[in-house]
Amino acid sequence: MIKPSSPTPDHLRELKFSCLDQFIGPFHYTNLIFFYQADAAAADDDENGYKSQALKQSLSEILTVFYPLAGQVVLEGNSSINCNDNGVAFVEAKVLDGRQLSDMIEEPNLEELKHFLPTQHFVVEDNIVLLLQVSFFDCGGIAVGFSFLHKVGDGKSMGEFMTAWANANKYKCNKCKCRCDDQFMNNFNLASLFPPVEFLRTTSLPSTTNLSEKFVTKRLILDRKKLTDLKEAIVSAPGSQLKDPTRVEAASAFIWKHYIIDSAAQKRRQIKLQPNVDQVEVVVENAFMAQHTVDARTRMNPPETNVFGNCFLIAATEIVNYNDQQQEMHHLAYLLRKAIKKIDGDYIKQVQIEGERYFTNLFQRLDPVLKGKLGLCSFSSWCRLPFYEVDYGWGKPLWVCTTPIPLKNLVVFISTPSGDGIEAWINMLEDDMKIIRIE
Repeated sequence: MIKPSSPTPDHLRELKFSCLDQFIGPFHYTNLIFFYQADAAAADDDENGYKSQALKQSLSEILTVFYPLAGQVVLEGNSSINCNDNGVAFVEAKVLDGRQLSDMIEEPNLEELKHFLPTQHFVVEDNIVLLLQVSFFDCGGIAVGFSFLHKVGDGKSMGEFMTAWANANKYKCNKCKCRCDDQFMNNFNLASLFPPVEFLRTTSLPSTTNLSEKFVTKRLILDRKKLTDLKEAIVSAPGSQLKDPTRVEAASAFIWKHYIIDSAAQKRRQIKLQPNVDQVEVVVENAFMAQHTVDARTRMNPPETNVFGNCFLIAATEIVNYNDQQQEMHHLAYLLRKAIKKIDGDYIKQVQIEGERYFTNLFQRLDPVLKGKLGLCSFSSWCRLPFYEVDYGWGKPLWVCTTPIPLKNLVVFISTPSGDGIEAWINMLEDDMKIIRIE
């Protein structure tokens, strides 16, 4: 356990959750792994020991700035983090059996990636907010794995911490260079922007996931040409209302379209085998919706770019009923754009003022999903986050990835190493993935 190099002051010992943090639940980790260039000349145990010691030292220093990460979530009341300097779990590992860095990057085994994480558990372990693992390859390559408690922060927050730690390590905590204190001063104020909501003290995001069920993950690579083709198909489609789709909108519409078509086809096959099924119920079962997480920081008025926490809102599309018109990709992309555009400064201000109303409506919208009457695809994009700029002094990462996540119909987007493509990590129930043919 790595603790902050200096104790957290008494007046900072309790960090209140915002209503956006309260909503996140149940407690689970978000995972990221960074793979760094092999250097055979620096692969001996002494050199690895030096790097590990430097990482621990810089981590201890940077935790004085990111002090909530060394605390513990107060499990009762869904209200706060106890910033008690409990520490961050730090694991050192060595890759055996002759596995090379190139093996992991060129032909990754998605299940095997979990070995580069500090915990094999999806749910919270020993109430620790952050766990880290540094793995050394015989070839000299290094992998840095993060398990970050989602309750405490979103992808933007993860990226801020990783960048700050890497800079502290690279510059040996010369704060004149990494400017940690200046950059992150007063950024733990999300609760002042989005005040806690009383009913969320006992209620959080209802899970659509049963961890006893079998989940599988598909990693879909959408390179620059594929994304260009998708965007051109959206723009050129008869009746298209979207003339400038983004790569994320195109990728989301593409995956959502396949989910709708293949799910509806599967349901029609099931209905043929059950001729007595109520046709009214059939219509309900052919209803679909998508939602995207939207970073609220730059959309607020004024913007709050450095605020730490779960500073995002959920953009939910209109319900799509399966038919020849509504399943078209250009229409789905338009619905996504429309939903995301709705989250502007005025919308965010209303959430800040009437948080209880926002979450009440959100729970109502999710109710048919929980009852199995509405198919939902959830998208989260990390494409704009500067993960490929995280440099500990060994150069920029060769590959940044997440790992399989046991959350139903969740799609996570990460930029490819070239920066112009997208890796889509699609998580579904095993039986559902068998019928979704996304290529």
